Amino acid sequence: MSAISKPSAADLAPLLAEATANGTIPEEAWRKKLLASFTGVLTRKPLHYRCFGPYWWSFKALLLEQGSAAFGDRMDAEWREKMDYGSSTLNLLAAFAYYDTAFDRGLLLSQMHSVSYEDGEVEDYVLIDEDMEILALERGL
Repeated sequence: MSAISKPSAADLAPLLAEATANGTIPEEAWRKKLLASFTGVLTRKPLHYRCFGPYWWSFKALLLEQGSAAFGDRMDAEWREKMDYGSSTLNLLAAFAYYDTAFDRGLLLSQMHSVSYEDGEVEDYVLIDEDMEILALERGL
């Protein structure tokens, strides 16, 4: 199997320009604001983590790096590595972009996501984060 097909840094550049108002907002400030916003959403509706698909692990890693273990600390290291861009900003942009398009496609609560590879192969990916599933059960959601 070849590498996963995901947006390049160049593909994400317009999103970064929009998110940072063409560089007038520091990337770190934008990252903190977006992480805080999604933390609020996930606190109220934990199962919305599923909309991140395979990018969930990059997103959760960013939360853990910020010192937030509110959503547990279990990690699928293999998928985190597969989806990693080597940059917190790019990881967050890619996760947000995926969330946004998955939401638009009606995958908000879906655990099933399709992952495309550079060789054209497509694989079904099932996202299960036990920490988030337990949190949802505890909250009766």
